Formats: sequence, structure tokens, C-alpha cells
Amino acid sequence: MRSGICRAGVGACAAISIVVGASAAAAPRAPTAAEGAAWQALVVQAEAAQAAGDWKQLERASRKRAALEERTYGPDAPLTAASWS
Repeated sequence: MRSGICRAGVGACAAISIVVGASAAAAPRAPTAAEGAAWQALVVQAEAAQAAGDWKQLERASRKRAALEERTYGPDAPLTAASWS
């Protein structure tokens, strides 16, 4: 009986990895004009905050930009990963 449970668990894990692998390979969509404008505004805010030494504002703008990139490109996209690092 115990081996039957293990087989079901392995099968379930294989099914999950196939689904995750397929979704991770999907090409990211292009940003809309509004998303592009919002992203650019956040970059400008972050640059101004950095120049002024306003680290809290810099962090806020950077986190908002990274969240926008995650929504646009997905959590596994290289651009998203670079923004969160």
C-alpha cells in the first residue's frame, strides 16, 4: 500500500513539473503603451530620488517598477529577475 502512495506522489509531481515547465517557457507579452509610460515615469522617479539621495523614494519607485515588470513579463522573465535583485 505504501508504494502505491509513493507512485501517486511521483506522478503528481511529474504532472506539476510539466505544467510549470510549459508556463515558464511561454513568451512574454509586449507592454501596452500605458505600461510603457508608467514604467518610464517610475524610472525617472527612481533616478531623481537617487540623485537627491532620497533612498526611501528610490526604493518605492524601484519596487513599483519591478512589480509592473512582473505583471507584464511574468515572474520568471530575466528582466523581472534583474529588477528584484
